[in-house]
Amino acid sequence: MDESRSTPGSKEIEFPALDAVTSGAEESAGVRSSVEVGADDFLSADERRELDEAMRLVYRAGASQGVMAEKQATIETARLRLEPLEPVHADAVVGLFTDPVMSTYLGTDLSQGGLARTMVDNRLTYEGPPQLGHWAIIRGDQVVGLAHLRPSKELPGGLPEIGWYLGASYGGAGLATEAAWALLRHGLDGLRLASVWALVHVDNAPSLNLAARLGFLQVGKGHHYNGPHRVHVALPGTASTC
Repeated sequence: MDESRSTPGSKEIEFPALDAVTSGAEESAGVRSSVEVGADDFLSADERRELDEAMRLVYRAGASQGVMAEKQATIETARLRLEPLEPVHADAVVGLFTDPVMSTYLGTDLSQGGLARTMVDNRLTYEGPPQLGHWAIIRGDQVVGLAHLRPSKELPGGLPEIGWYLGASYGGAGLATEAAWALLRHGLDGLRLASVWALVHVDNAPSLNLAARLGFLQVGKGHHYNGPHRVHVALPGTASTC
């Protein structure tokens, strides 16, 4: 879930049931049940081809059924609106991350030295699949959080990774659950992704509990975003309807 600066080098992640995770994509591509991930330099040419093919199959699943949109969608719930992140949202999102509490599990304190602005600017330059990306979470006319569903920079082959951040002053009302559930359903149902992944810091009990409520399965652990994280996956047949 957390996003800051990646730690270079290779990382070993154990996926006990990876053969069931991407709904047959890895069966065609031959992905193993234990993969070493990190900089591409740590993967052999064959491993890189296998992972790239697996990811092409994951994203192709939606496109082949004619459901992949041409651009990022706005997602609405009973109380929230998730709008594709635009420069108009930038100041409000930066303001949320000036609270050091927001960086508790990020491995980097974004409240210091203009790092929150840099983080938002980096997200605004996203160049991945146009249906994916970053969203501002809005309630009424206020930006209350930030979310993403985009190819992972931490997991192999650019697996689709979800993350959510709710402003500290907006907690306790179920807004994080509402936003995360809506974005997860958008990925699995709207875009027909074969899987959605989440990385949650091992000490982040609220987000671990939220991931469980959403139907995510814990399939491993590893060092990500400068700290120890649990690796979770949600599949179309296992994700909760909340």
